Amino acid sequence: MALVAPDAPGWTAFGVTGTTVGMLVIVVLSTPVQAVGEELMFRSAVLPAAASWVRAVRPALVVGLVVSGLGFAVVHGSADPWLFGYYTVIGISTGLMAVVSRGIEAPVAFHVANNVLFTTVNTVMADGEAFAIDRSTDSGDASLLILGAVNVAMVVLVWLHERRARATRAG
Repeated sequence: MALVAPDAPGWTAFGVTGTTVGMLVIVVLSTPVQAVGEELMFRSAVLPAAASWVRAVRPALVVGLVVSGLGFAVVHGSADPWLFGYYTVIGISTGLMAVVSRGIEAPVAFHVANNVLFTTVNTVMADGEAFAIDRSTDSGDASLLILGAVNVAMVVLVWLHERRARATRAG
């Protein structure tokens, strides 16, 4: 995103200080636990529970994905419509990954990788200072469409992997 929309990330300069090292240790230790918890809640509990409200399979899938995706966006607490939309896309994308892969491993791996990468890059690009995620109104913009496309691409990759794995098992 920094190449396409240089102002979007809000980076100041590369810097490593004690604060940076401390933040990175916290990221590595806490982010996987946080991401696993969110995926278990939204993909393993909310998605199937909401889907159970509808009898027909395809509409049930849509209801489950939309409810869990919107719930995911709500708990991330953004007042900005671009960020809220992006969080919804992440929620629906990881929901699709769970459905396609018939498990929670793919969405957990994606969520952990996404959060660790995001936090690590923002930490080292904060010029040695701590950084905060700005989720206020007007903090997001159309550059988030790039990240949304990455989410869609990850769903496609999971689908292709699962398709190949099922063909191999069948053959």
